[in-house]
Amino acid sequence: MNMYSKLRKIVENNEHIINETEDTIGCISFEFNGTSITNPFVDESSINSVDPIEYYGKAFLESKFMKDSQ
Repeated sequence: MNMYSKLRKIVENNEHIINETEDTIGCISFEFNGTSITNPFVDESSINSVDPIEYYGKAFLESKFMKDSQ
């Protein structure tokens, strides 16, 4: 399984947690410009698709998302 597939699994789990609890407690996330990001494949507005490495850069690369996807 490649990195992006693992990341998508993490995002799916985050979405499940949020849908079940209506909260982000227990989600893997990282901070970017004061916003908690639980889905790195979209921007802070959750509207526009982004490449997490290009868009979030160092914040994403040093996050638990990257550690858990390797």
